[in-house]
Amino acid sequence: MDGFPSGDVVAQVRHVLDDKDYARDLTEYNYGVARRFFSYNRVQNEWQAIFNKPGLAPPCGGEPR
Repeated sequence: MDGFPSGDVVAQVRHVLDDKDYARDLTEYNYGVARRFFSYNRVQNEWQAIFNKPGLAPPCGGEPR
């Protein structure tokens, strides 16, 4: 949705609110996407890759290389 909700957007929202099975399926799908792309392990791996780049992170208590 961009701006004022269209009739199609309203119909989609009503579908989610009225159809419990559809709402459950949508929730499960979105949860799976979130687990895949936004998990703690994913964030930890991304940060580790950043900090392992040469010259980026100083040694503990030291100056940048």
